Amino acid sequence: MNSNNTSLVPFGSNPSSNVGKPMFSRLVASMVILTPFVFGVVIGLLLSDGYLQFLNSRTAVNVALGISQSLAHFKYLWFVFTILAPYCISYPKFRSRTQASGTFYALDLRTRSYPALRQFIICFTSTA
Repeated sequence: MNSNNTSLVPFGSNPSSNVGKPMFSRLVASMVILTPFVFGVVIGLLLSDGYLQFLNSRTAVNVALGISQSLAHFKYLWFVFTILAPYCISYPKFRSRTQASGTFYALDLRTRSYPALRQFIICFTSTA
């Protein structure tokens, strides 16, 4: 360990993508915070097409943010992904669903599970 190093590393000013990187430990996941801009993006997504999901319903304490959009809205979903990429483990996934009226194609985007997203469970599930 170099105790003489006094350089500063600006954290959070321009975080890089975490796509394809290994799972975070609980300690690392607990240190992740949402920037004010990303906080606003999450609120906007939850007020529109976004959802929160416990990835393991029996033992989960953290939630992941997800959004699904048809291929017609690819540019929008990719724009959202560029904002949320530091919080994602993979690129958006292609999905097809067959119903009686035809086959529909969509892209699903989901973040990793974070303690920082738990605060939205309380906000969007409380009854007035």
